[in-house]
Amino acid sequence: MEKTAVYVGTRNVYEDLQTSCKSLFANSDVDTVYLFVEDDVFPLPMPDEVKIINVSGQEFFKPDGPNSQSRWTYMAMMKVALTKYLKKVNRALMLDYDTIIVDDISELWGTKLGKCYWAGVPNLGIVRPVGNPTYYNAGVALMNYELIRKDKMDDAMIQSLNTYKAKYLDQDVLNDFSGGHIKELPLRFNESGVTGWTREPAIVHYVGINKVSGGINGERRYFYNAYKTLDWPDIKEKREARYGKSLTI
Repeated sequence: MEKTAVYVGTRNVYEDLQTSCKSLFANSDVDTVYLFVEDDVFPLPMPDEVKIINVSGQEFFKPDGPNSQSRWTYMAMMKVALTKYLKKVNRALMLDYDTIIVDDISELWGTKLGKCYWAGVPNLGIVRPVGNPTYYNAGVALMNYELIRKDKMDDAMIQSLNTYKAKYLDQDVLNDFSGGHIKELPLRFNESGVTGWTREPAIVHYVGINKVSGGINGERRYFYNAYKTLDWPDIKEKREARYGKSLTI
């Protein structure tokens, strides 16, 4: 099974997207990464394994929609429409731009989703309606695109975001429309200030690179800085040593 990862990002986070991609290639044997961005050509160096898809002309979310003027813009909502572009991809790891993969995630790739629409780590402090009490953070989400397409859940989420105001956009509808069919991942795969911390992180989620402050979150800023300063030949060497897989750079 091909290992696929996806990101969505506006121009102001391109540098962070590149840094996250570096950490992903260094700590996984991912085959293909799709970047859904606002340009035809990504302005920073990337290996050929990264595919660029310009969604600036998307027609799923109109400028006058109830969520189109949020601080995240239509790009955040695009996360629920990726099945429309990745029609042959059945599973994908969806990552926020502010995530850094700091340890091997082979265990994550092997997660069995079954009848679950996606897998994630619970988000603390958000109370959901009775019957669907656990709210999951979508900053790291292993997506079952095959089931989402089959049940037309993507269409339902797009329609909802075009009709009703949602505080956390894609994350809200992913929780609401999954009907409890979300598999819980170990905390180490999405450690953050809104999910919690362990002493053996696999993925650190900064919940906004520029919002890193004190405490454990601040201490772990060095993960981001370390990958930001690495060049692609260094990443290629790490990947070959760990997984025996190269990069086309």
